[in-house]
Amino acid sequence: MRTRAALFLCLLAGTAQASPTANEYEPCHKLGAYYLQTCLDRAAGQQQPQCWTEAHTAVDRCYTEVRASHDKGRIEEKRRAAQQR
Repeated sequence: MRTRAALFLCLLAGTAQASPTANEYEPCHKLGAYYLQTCLDRAAGQQQPQCWTEAHTAVDRCYTEVRASHDKGRIEEKRRAAQQR
């Protein structure tokens, strides 16, 4: 019975970290908005397509980091579960 409970908790912990939640992406959105705002402010009133590119790149990089942090958490949980066997 104890083994089943430990296995259930490991599975539950793994699913809890399965994917990022929307609020974990909020800093990425704020970062993208910051990049866009500062770039557009530097050249007010002019067409600045690179500003959108910079903002998009910053957001994509941040998304990748958030997803990677969850992947790292899942790998660590699996490693701990394997060590407990």
